[in-house]
This record gives sequence, C-alpha cells and structure tokens, in this order.
Amino acid sequence: MLVENTARFNDIQIMSVVNNFRFIPLKVLSEILIDQGIYSSYQAVSRAVIRIRKKGFIRTTYYANNAKIIFLSKKGAKALAIGIGVSVESINCPERLTGVNFFALEHTVKVAQLYRLFIRECRKHNLNLTKFTGDFSSRYEYQFRATSGKMIKRFIMPDAEIEIGNNDQRVKLWIEYDRGTESSKDVAVKYMKYLEYFNENEEEIEKLPIIIFITESTKQRLNNLVVKDDNFNGEWDWYNTNKSYKNAVLKGVAMADNIRNMRSSLIEKYLQPNQFLFTDYDSFKQSGFRNELLNLNAERIQLIDILIQDSK
Repeated sequence: MLVENTARFNDIQIMSVVNNFRFIPLKVLSEILIDQGIYSSYQAVSRAVIRIRKKGFIRTTYYANNAKIIFLSKKGAKALAIGIGVSVESINCPERLTGVNFFALEHTVKVAQLYRLFIRECRKHNLNLTKFTGDFSSRYEYQFRATSGKMIKRFIMPDAEIEIGNNDQRVKLWIEYDRGTESSKDVAVKYMKYLEYFNENEEEIEKLPIIIFITESTKQRLNNLVVKDDNFNGEWDWYNTNKSYKNAVLKGVAMADNIRNMRSSLIEKYLQPNQFLFTDYDSFKQSGFRNELLNLNAERIQLIDILIQDSK
C-alpha cells in the first residue's frame, strides 16, 4: 500500500505538467511528455496516466468530442507539493477549489491546445519552443501610489507565457485568450494593467513581451477592438488622457490611474505598433505563424516576420 501512495519520479513529472495547465487534454499532455523525452509514445503515456489515476493522484473528465481531460486531485496536489518542495496552496487543484468549473475548463483547454499549435509551427519554421507556461500559472503583482495619494495594488495574469528561440536569440510572447464575452472596456483594462506593470518595473524589463490577443469570436470583434485611431499620432502627452479612444489598447492607456505621473517616452515605448497583435482562433489555427494578425494600428502582419526580426 505504501508503494501505491508514493509518487514516483515520473509521476511528479506528469503531475507538474498537469499543474502547469490546470486542465489538460490527454493528447496535449502526451505531446509534452514525449517532447520532453519522459516517454517515447502515446501508448506509454496512456498507461502511465491510468496507473497514476488508480493511485488517486489525478482525476479525468470528458470535454467536446469525448476528449479526455486530466486534472489534479487533492491527493495528487499534496504529493506534487511534497515532490517539488512548494506549499500545497500554490498547486492548481480544481478538486480542492471549486471542482470542475466548465467555464474554466473550456478556457484552459483552449490554451493547452495552443501549445500543440505552437509546437507544430515551431517545427515547421525550424524554431524552438523553449517555454510554454499554461493557464492560471503566471501572476505578477505590482503596486503604485496614484495621483490621489492612495496606494493601489494590482496583478496581471497572462493566459500563457511563451518563449521561442531562433539560434541563440529568444522572443517572449504573452497570450490573452478571449471567449468573446467581455466588453471593449473589460479588454481595455488588460492593457491598462500591462502599462502600469511596465511603468513600475521598467528597470527590470527592457520591454514587455509581445502580447497576442486571440479571440474565439468573429473578425468583426477584432475590427471593433483594433482600429487606426486618428486621436493618436505616435506621440503622447497628458492631454491625450482626455481623449476618447475606440482602440482597446489606447483606451486602456488613457484609463491608467497614474497616467499623468508617467513619462511620455515610456508610454510611446509601450505603444510600439507590433507590441500588440490580434487574431481570431480559427484563423490562427489554420494558418499558424503565417496568419495575418492585426497590430495596434490595424495593419496586417505575419507573426513569423516578427519572430525572425526580433530574434536577429
């Protein structure tokens, strides 16, 4: 019985990947484990998953098209925490928190499926996917004193953090996955927080990663969020905060609580056109890195061009 309740080295490796995504399809888990050299085949991963499930370390459910979805049990969360030397509270355990929330499940599964897409595209273009951190795994806190004198504490949570290598260079990406249910103001708040975070951490980060907004909704939603706004000509001063913007990024910048305490040069550095890219999920899935994304100025650009250019 002791053996059955003890997590092996491979058990810990598997549960670490599951924890990274919270909910993960078996196919995606298999691809990651094979890519990492932990297992050599899908069949071997399936056998390992069955074994770990019998131990009670993981639970499974089913999603669209009968895809098997894996997540950690309370027992698995405790075993993983011990195995990697962290607190159990830091482990993504849906069973411990709220059970299977199918809204969260859909969101996280889509992000996990993006991993497969990025793996496919990196291999196609001879690039290396050196990092992919999944949904609800990244959280960056920041705080600042607003013009009112009040201390404000906030955080940002990219839906995925990605690092792609080309030779010895690395390009960092953050993904914002959108189900198409948020208002334009809610979307703008994301970019407000990114600016505030960048302003408070300028000394530590040369620039933010490229932020890619991927929506499940129609291309019309993108056209509503990303427009060439004549109210901004590339230069920023305090008067810009009084203007009304349709562009979600510019709207977010104008909403920042400490906007008038920020240097214009920093905001202009933040508002580089190709810093922000927008696309719909189906187009990105179909065309990959050759898909034409919209940038801040509603210009069309292929992601592969940015990946190669930024890694030179």
